[in-house]
Amino acid sequence: MQQQQQQLKDFKFKKVLQNSAETQTLVLLGYFEDETKEAILIFKKKPFLDEYKNNLNKIINQNKYFENDIFTRYNIELQNDEWNEVDLQTIYPATQKLINKYTKCDSIIVVETPEIYNSIVKKYIDEVKLNSLQWLYNILEGKAEQERILYQNQDLHTGFIILPDYKFNDFTNTQQLYLLAITQRRDIQSLRDLDGTHIELLENILKITEQTIQEKFKIHKNKIRAYIHYHPTYYHLHIHFTHIEVQESSMNCDRSHPLHQVIFNLKKDPQYYKNTVLMYSLQSNNPLYSQLKQITEQQ
Repeated sequence: MQQQQQQLKDFKFKKVLQNSAETQTLVLLGYFEDETKEAILIFKKKPFLDEYKNNLNKIINQNKYFENDIFTRYNIELQNDEWNEVDLQTIYPATQKLINKYTKCDSIIVVETPEIYNSIVKKYIDEVKLNSLQWLYNILEGKAEQERILYQNQDLHTGFIILPDYKFNDFTNTQQLYLLAITQRRDIQSLRDLDGTHIELLENILKITEQTIQEKFKIHKNKIRAYIHYHPTYYHLHIHFTHIEVQESSMNCDRSHPLHQVIFNLKKDPQYYKNTVLMYSLQSNNPLYSQLKQITEQQ
């Protein structure tokens, strides 16, 4: 721990990648000792706890800056360090892909037809997958992070694991619950690969994950979101399960596809995701951006 604190103290700042008032997140890029190995620091304000209601009597300064009818807003200072607690995640060494992920930049809306997917996007996914999934395979093969796994079925065709997302590190605050169900199968890269033969797998993941959440966290399924990202952060089928109180920018409607709806669509049309149009936002630092921007301007 002392070595880690010393490492954080030695962080050399390069630039701000992102500063979001909406998510209360600050992302910095820099390095420690070796400038060629860049590091990302992600600062995020911790959620307020119920006990904080008793801290209002510790207000040492208040400044009213807005008033209209029944609405008033203040800037306040409190004599309580707990209000200033911040969660810090480090990524070191940081790959260019991760730097791109956390860099705020311009975006476009892509209307991805099956033709665009087959001619451009699929080739990109196949290339990216080859170089970016060893960390995930280490988990699936029992070589890393086994202590984090909440459920495991090792069948290579129907199996999957359940584990907490790195964002969910305080199990006592169940309203911040964020779990991932990751399939053992390696032939389902994204939503586009799903068809009617996968319905049983998806329904099983939904059922068992909801049961696991109920047993371990005492949260009923009517408080849980289950969804698939397109495009995902990594191209190996995984499903997000979050408490309804969790608010993440990644839940935006142009990226998240509710699992119940995915299953319903596949039951109606087993080839639904191979034939449908998918809309999503694409940042300018994504390798696909240059290829798809010209197409979007012609649509």
